[in-house]
Amino acid sequence: MKVTIPNYDSRNGWIDVEHKLLYVEYREDIPFAAITAFYVPEADKPYWRKVYWDFFPNGGDTNDMRYYENGSGGSLEEGINACKFAKPVEVWISSEIVIKGEFVNAVFLPKPKGDPFKEAQETPSYIYCKKCNEYYDDYMEPEPCEHICLSNDGELVYRDNGEKVND
Repeated sequence: MKVTIPNYDSRNGWIDVEHKLLYVEYREDIPFAAITAFYVPEADKPYWRKVYWDFFPNGGDTNDMRYYENGSGGSLEEGINACKFAKPVEVWISSEIVIKGEFVNAVFLPKPKGDPFKEAQETPSYIYCKKCNEYYDDYMEPEPCEHICLSNDGELVYRDNGEKVND
């Protein structure tokens, strides 16, 4: 399956980049993680580069899905490593990708539940509030929930004790 992901190019501004969707992990019926690949024709030996994505409902709102590029690297030919889940998790895996190892507690889907990027918005950063047990897009919201605020130094901290967020 092909998906289109907007990407910022310093020369051309926002451009749509076509990716192959290789893997989607669903938790509580929404995307949680995905792996895609895009073609790199300018490399000495052109190849498909893998990209890893995290998904989360912003502040727990499943109508406000966000995705974050968690990293990239490796070629399509290298495949992906199988995961061992503590609880059953739904996954879809493209027939194009080689799986290394054996999945534990994975419920395999015959096809993805649509394009996970279509109804989501990219964010360059996010945080987790351990008191809300929720993830938040902190790019546009300097104080995303009632527990988190900015310190005098501009750091995100918990209101009640000044402890840094995500440390």
